[in-house]
Amino acid sequence: MAPRWLFLRVATDEGVTGWGEPVADTAVGTILRCRIDPLSGDLLSSPETFARLRDDEGSPDGMTVDAEGCLWVALWGAGAVRRYQPDGRLLHTLAVPAPHPTSVCLPPDGNRLFVTTARYGVTNLTATSGAVLSFPVPVRGTAGRSWRGRL
Repeated sequence: MAPRWLFLRVATDEGVTGWGEPVADTAVGTILRCRIDPLSGDLLSSPETFARLRDDEGSPDGMTVDAEGCLWVALWGAGAVRRYQPDGRLLHTLAVPAPHPTSVCLPPDGNRLFVTTARYGVTNLTATSGAVLSFPVPVRGTAGRSWRGRL
């Protein structure tokens, strides 16, 4: 069985989080990934850059992987969600009617993308700040799994 990718999220105040689920280095606008063994869950590589955003593109925040292996990323400060191919190529940008999307969710039983947005501490509020939004998308999510590997 071929190795799979694990996406990592590093936040300035949270440390390393989300091992075993898709997650980005928000502070510097970089999404990292590591190879993992699909059977044991053990890490097979050091983190490498998957995608890097410019300052004017927002900061990567919550992420998820769809049934086609593509990565969906909420872009804090950009009012958008991006979908990337497994090789890092940008497929689509979805505009969100709130300036600070925080996370994304794709249930395995429907073609809907759920996006959470920030309200607390946000100065440029919109009617959808602090909401959970729903958008039709052409793909389903995958069932959640726990990571049982070793660091």
